[in-house]
This record gives sequence, structure tokens and C-alpha cells, in this order.
Amino acid sequence: MLVFIVCVVQEAVKQQHIFQVTALKEVETPKVYDKILRLTFDVAMSSLVGFNIQDEKEATNLFQLFCDFASNVICLPLNIPGLGFHKVRLACP
Repeated sequence: MLVFIVCVVQEAVKQQHIFQVTALKEVETPKVYDKILRLTFDVAMSSLVGFNIQDEKEATNLFQLFCDFASNVICLPLNIPGLGFHKVRLACP
């Protein structure tokens, strides 16, 4: 009788654990790296450069420009679609 109760409890715990893991997979995880990168950018802009933007839209635009710049600083000067040099050629008339 005791073995049966232990088996039933183990099965219930296992099912509960499977349910919790399945529920965790359905929830979108926060993108911590992106948030930390944005926070670092905001702190650097305000403390090092002394540039403080109150408008969230402008701050987001500036952050996106910085990310594009940082990802394309070192690029091959090949005018091939998808590469950074091509993007710059399109952006600058």
C-alpha cells in the first residue's frame, strides 16, 4: 500500500513538473542583452558625452543608429547587397 502511494505521489510530481516546464516554454523570455545594451548606451550618453534625450522616439532612433554604426565599423568595402558598405552607399547620396 505504501509503495502504491509513493508511486502515485511521484507520478503527480512528475506531471506537475512537466506542466510547469511546458508553461515556461510558452512564455516569451525577456531579451536581457538588448535591455542591458540600451541601458549602457543611455548611461554612456548621459555621463560621458553629457547628451540627455527626453524624447523616447529620438533616443530609440539614436540607439538604432549607434547599433548600425557599431556593427558596420569594420566591414569589407564590397558593394554587395546586405553588407554594411552597401547600406552606407544607399544611405549617402
